Amino acid sequence: KLVQAAVEGACHAVGLTPAPVGHWWLGRLLGTLLALASAAWLTRGSWGSLLVLAVLAWCLSPWLGTLPTWRRLPLQVGVAVVAGLIVHGARRIENVPRWSWAGLSAAGALTLALLGIPFWGLLMSLFTLVCLAAWLLGGLAGPGTRGDIAYALLMGYAMGQWIPLPY
Repeated sequence: KLVQAAVEGACHAVGLTPAPVGHWWLGRLLGTLLALASAAWLTRGSWGSLLVLAVLAWCLSPWLGTLPTWRRLPLQVGVAVVAGLIVHGARRIENVPRWSWAGLSAAGALTLALLGIPFWGLLMSLFTLVCLAAWLLGGLAGPGTRGDIAYALLMGYAMGQWIPLPY
């Protein structure tokens, strides 16, 4: 309401009428959820996770700027390969489940917040959300290597979008 009052005051000062408050975001969110649900229902396996990633990138682009760009592709592939090797290797060697990475990052976020380092705690909690989404996508793809590949694809895509480019 505070923002709406500021908009109305500014429009009144210049002699314009303010635009009506829209609920477009609700339709966009519903469309995103329907697109994700249909992509998840239609696909299984590692290739299906690529379709889910494409739907995420396309539907969330107006909110989060998630459309892929060619200049980020090498970074995203590199992060996906490293994440895939870590997750797959840990599962093979010590039988570490994929959900444990989200738990580990949540514990790190909580520790950082309790130590009084809120910015890094916030970043770690965002990383936890990405780990949870990757865990769900890995579960959708299936057990074993297929799930690890799907997990690594989402981690590579998300982290490749977040990491600043040096050029």
